[in-house]
Amino acid sequence: MAFPVRAVDGGGRSARELNTPERTLAMRIDVIDEYPRLCDLKDTWQNLYDADPEAHFFLSWTWMSKWLEEVVPPWIVLAARPERSDEGYVAFFPLRVLTRFRQDVGLVNVLQAACHGLGEYTGLICHPDFEDQAIPAFAKQLRKIRWATLDLRSFSSSDKRFNLILAGFAKQSFRFEYPDFSATGDKIDYGIAPYIDLPDSWDDYLTTKLRSETRRKARRFLRQVEDSDEFRITHANADTLDRDLDFLLRLWALMWGSRYSKNLETVQRTDRMMLEHAFDEGALFLSVFWKNDQPLGALAALIDRKNKSLVVKLHVRDDTFRNPSPGFVLFADAIRYAIGEGFKTCDFMRGNHPYKYSFGVDEASLHDCLVHRRPARDTATYLDKRWLNDALALAHGARDTFQFEDAERGYRQVLKVDPRNRDAREALAQERDRKRDQTAAVQKSKNKTGRPR
Repeated sequence: MAFPVRAVDGGGRSARELNTPERTLAMRIDVIDEYPRLCDLKDTWQNLYDADPEAHFFLSWTWMSKWLEEVVPPWIVLAARPERSDEGYVAFFPLRVLTRFRQDVGLVNVLQAACHGLGEYTGLICHPDFEDQAIPAFAKQLRKIRWATLDLRSFSSSDKRFNLILAGFAKQSFRFEYPDFSATGDKIDYGIAPYIDLPDSWDDYLTTKLRSETRRKARRFLRQVEDSDEFRITHANADTLDRDLDFLLRLWALMWGSRYSKNLETVQRTDRMMLEHAFDEGALFLSVFWKNDQPLGALAALIDRKNKSLVVKLHVRDDTFRNPSPGFVLFADAIRYAIGEGFKTCDFMRGNHPYKYSFGVDEASLHDCLVHRRPARDTATYLDKRWLNDALALAHGARDTFQFEDAERGYRQVLKVDPRNRDAREALAQERDRKRDQTAAVQKSKNKTGRPR
């Protein structure tokens, strides 16, 4: 999904200005995996973000730099630049690296488009003059890395860009899996991202976007709040931010926490950190609906000034209170705020939840695809040497929980990738000693009783 934006100078020259045929321009791909090195590229990142009409808020330096700084490593950013020129970087592709255990092949690396998992869109940044060269070069670089799955879910881009990525993975070596959201328990299609094209005025929005019944409801509810001594809507400032976030995240946990089970604290901590950072950067709109001193609902949205969009991130409401509806009041207030700020869109983010359609939304589509490397005899194909520490940690974890076969399998995989890995060699030797001692104990029991105990 891309919203119309003002084209600005990205600080780089086009392929034409380099007097190089656009489709033959060779690209060099650097792999950045250290945060200080990434920070050196802040200006370049921001210039490319401004120049890219498809770049969304979750690819902005404001959001992505904080996410990469705080997320548990490893992560990588693929950075593309023309090979035979003094041109700087013209594209960035941020990815998270995960190590998993799969029953069929053992330890594997998964590359995941950065920010997936907390509801955000994923994607890449590219100067539009270089997408025909940079994006295929990203795919070529990805083929050189050892992994089992490339996770490209919630990917927000044009069809052209997404197809340029997938075209780099030949079907004889890779297979594509497209998630079926219709099979989810809540029957919500998370490949759809509803949004509102905002008119120039609130009255125009009410008249052109809403049905008559919803229009009357919006006017009645907002008037009920504005004329009341007991109802009010507050917008967070430096003095109220902690209080408002406390309520937002506490009620969110009550409403949705069961979906996250063991990860709930991590999700809440990450959300709070990212929302606080957005506030510090002037990119957070956080409203709370009150009845006297009792909060009834809250809405947190991100302010995307480049795309002139308000992006709804989290919202909660007290479902026991009906008149006026806290959720409806908060959305109406947020849309009115966005129009007043001159924004062109209000983005409701992933999922075709029915309530969104009462606000006059249109639909954008996200790309969702998992690229799987086809089975190989050598299981080391799925494990990259640079991330063996994570693989070893999983193997040690299997050993510590008495999953000895999985642990031994993992140590052998690590040694296939790095035959000199001392930790894996010693752990495998200890596993052999354990098995030998166990065999000896069983044999000793047989000699005494004639059968194992």
